[in-house]
Amino acid sequence: AQLAQFSGLEQMQNMNDNMQQSMNANFVLTSSINNALAASFVGKNVKSNSDQFNWQGGSNVRLGYNLASSLSGAKIVVLDENEHEIRTIRGTGNQGENTVLWNGKDDSGEIVDEGIYHFEIRNNDGTSISSATPFTFGKVTGIRYDQNGTVFLVDGIPVKLADILEVLNG
Repeated sequence: AQLAQFSGLEQMQNMNDNMQQSMNANFVLTSSINNALAASFVGKNVKSNSDQFNWQGGSNVRLGYNLASSLSGAKIVVLDENEHEIRTIRGTGNQGENTVLWNGKDDSGEIVDEGIYHFEIRNNDGTSISSATPFTFGKVTGIRYDQNGTVFLVDGIPVKLADILEVLNG
């Protein structure tokens, strides 16, 4: 009887080893498919879960935010890499998705230098709106693979695959 139990235990261990090998093979296959498909995103415009964007001069930048509930109003504050407030744009306080355009000018009306900026969504009194979720729009300019998975370069800004909310056009 003990011999039969040991034989059954050995079979279960073999099944466990085979299952682990199968799961590892599936992970490698899934990663390979994701990596191959990721290249097809280059050149496409996307909406991503991010507050960071690359001002490249020339045209307006579209910035967005989702509000969980309606507010009396909202301010979108553009900040540079040193956390200096560059521009405040009046936004709407509508529940759901809202967007504004930034023309690359500071509050004095001067065009700012090209570079990396980010934005915050604030109440009319200047306090941060914790329930607001920012998003940006941009073009996928490249793909990078690292130990954490596939990373899209959206106008040069690294964005994880999981943070791509929508593919807009080609």
